[in-house]
Amino acid sequence: MNRLFIVSHRLPFSAYFENDQIRLKASMGGLASGLLPLLGEDTVWLGWDGLSQKLTKAQKAHVASAFQERGCETVRLPIRAHHAFYNDVSNGVFWPLYHNQTGSLPLTLPHWADYQLINRLFAERLAELVRPGDTVWIQDYHLQLLPRMIRERNLGVSISFFLHVPFPPAEIFRMLPIREEILEGLLGADTIGFHTKGYVDHFKQAVEQIVSYPRVTDGLLVGGRMINVLAAPLGVDVVHWEEIAARQSGGTLVEAIDKMRQDKPDLRILFSVDRLDYTKGLPRKLLAFEKLLEKYPEWQGKITLIQIAPSSRDELAAYNRYKLLVEQMIGAINGRFGFPGYQPVQYFASAFSAEELGQAYGRVNIMLVTPLIDGMNLVAKEFIASRPDMDGVLILSEFAGAADELREALIVNPYDIDAAARTMHAALIMPESERQDRMKRLRDAVTKFSTVEWARLFSQGMGPGSPKLESVQENPFLRPDQLPQLASQLTPPLALFIDYDGTLFPIVRRPELAAPDSGLIMLLGQLGSIPGVEVHIVSGRRFDELFRWFHRLPLHIHGEHGGISYDPQTRQRSFLMESKRDCRPLQRAFQIFERHKSLNEGILIERKVFSTVLHYRMINPDAVDPLLSVVTEEIMSMEGAGEIEILRGKKNLEVRIKGISKARVIENRMAKDDPIFCVAIGDDRTDEDMFAAIGDAGLALGVGSSGTKAHFKLLDSTMVREFLRTLFSHLNTGAEMQTPTQNVPTRVK
Repeated sequence: MNRLFIVSHRLPFSAYFENDQIRLKASMGGLASGLLPLLGEDTVWLGWDGLSQKLTKAQKAHVASAFQERGCETVRLPIRAHHAFYNDVSNGVFWPLYHNQTGSLPLTLPHWADYQLINRLFAERLAELVRPGDTVWIQDYHLQLLPRMIRERNLGVSISFFLHVPFPPAEIFRMLPIREEILEGLLGADTIGFHTKGYVDHFKQAVEQIVSYPRVTDGLLVGGRMINVLAAPLGVDVVHWEEIAARQSGGTLVEAIDKMRQDKPDLRILFSVDRLDYTKGLPRKLLAFEKLLEKYPEWQGKITLIQIAPSSRDELAAYNRYKLLVEQMIGAINGRFGFPGYQPVQYFASAFSAEELGQAYGRVNIMLVTPLIDGMNLVAKEFIASRPDMDGVLILSEFAGAADELREALIVNPYDIDAAARTMHAALIMPESERQDRMKRLRDAVTKFSTVEWARLFSQGMGPGSPKLESVQENPFLRPDQLPQLASQLTPPLALFIDYDGTLFPIVRRPELAAPDSGLIMLLGQLGSIPGVEVHIVSGRRFDELFRWFHRLPLHIHGEHGGISYDPQTRQRSFLMESKRDCRPLQRAFQIFERHKSLNEGILIERKVFSTVLHYRMINPDAVDPLLSVVTEEIMSMEGAGEIEILRGKKNLEVRIKGISKARVIENRMAKDDPIFCVAIGDDRTDEDMFAAIGDAGLALGVGSSGTKAHFKLLDSTMVREFLRTLFSHLNTGAEMQTPTQNVPTRVK
């Protein structure tokens, strides 16, 4: 039976020695609590054993055995290299960068080799454990090189990666000196997941800008592989947290809360659980609480903030300074507003078990989750899951990933101290009916998507709310081994109608950079020289550019979507209609494009005989949709709009004269007296016109993952060339070939 391997830096259990005996205890943290319920008979968790000391051979065996009893496998890591990997690179570089804290980045990156080594040791350990057919699911920023390392070993496994922290905007990620290596490492996966759509967009933008792999419907095309990139917010086990909340096992934290209630029955408790980290925004939260007591003095003596903030990364000086700052601020608030028998802020610097936290969640009035930035933050969901009583108020930072789902929380900007204080006051005076209504809606949101459901959907490459690639299902991609069979069903007389950009040549940032290479020139020339075979280049590009590239070859050239054509036999060019360069609607469209070019850096404008084109590949991706909406509205409302049509292509918007269409090229050829079998190959909306014209009387091959009317699909321009080479080899052999009994080859095994 195939197995699931969860791979993370740390295991969900921490190991320690007690009287020379190995002991394990459950680890704290969102990753461990979120994925621990998935451990089972067919699931193995691989990670570092957590022991920094040197172990004897016997101790290593005992440690491995103890973890195996819990469904875990371990990887031993060199102490010095691990320290550099974890502190200097993972937490010294990736953690601040991914949380937009660029001021905390080091000046140099001397320990990059240690990060590579630790990732390689994980890959080697996996190679010892996995079998073909298994699934490897890699977790978080510590192991970003691992997907590619696994793929390069050809282990026959499927590879998924999930990032539990934010992925920063592309302009921030570009600051990373080893940005290409990280992206290439991640792109070794088959599926890459993030908590929110915003992080997905950031990642795709970085890939496009830095390593130039194109987007497709729900993912990216990388070296002939389609990688699914999806948003899948991590959930919690609601039933588990409800059960914890119902228990009465007590503990230090629970007893402290009960004592506060006993001393002050009307006390309102605000509760916050954070790791002591600069991304959690503790100083701003404390300033907002102080502002609340200052602005609303009626709450003095009647409310308490319980702040749990276990220290993390004590070995880093910056974290010790941060801890000192937080403790000084708490002392100042308690000194200013406290009095004998009352402290406004109760501070716990130690961690508590899920058992205690779950019971505490049900005993407090307000939950404060106000990070400056956070990938998800499961504390907010744990609190909601622990409130089957339908009471309690959640105050949630708009910069936490959970805010996308939990819209019934009181959403705050943690940078706005006054607004945060007002929100705390609003939570304190909120009527019971509103509290219960909000909590019911929050629980509905959390209940419908549990941890197990999240893992199941992610392992299928489909996050919640992410549409499936219907085009892939309806028109399957042809595999390389299927191309010879398809080619063998084609025989002269044969006409090939082939688009250029995105089909014969990959999409590039600037159109002028897509000149054909020598290999493509040779391939097209060979095909066009075969008796009984016509090769037509049908492109939206300017005719003069295509003519300059291809006029020495035996090719039919059709520029501007067939508006201008060239016949290699007569050596004559022809026009589909009279030149319209002076067409007033086209001139007005050009003026609209020019105006927006002056407002948006990166826009390119191209004028043709029958159209004018706005290229927006190099502008900020976030500005694309607003730009196209405004431009389209302006063009459609201008005088003479009925004479033109608007086409949205691959990173361009084209305004052309009505009546121009690639379909006309095929229709004109099929109308001739000599019958010929037509094959059309293309990648965008304008090529769908060719596919419609062919119908079932020929063969249509779509390129990429967009929805299409094509009979079959080729993954990218590399696969198109491979098909054409296969076809040439087949046609050039002179082997016996029969004319297909059906118009369209329908069986490709």
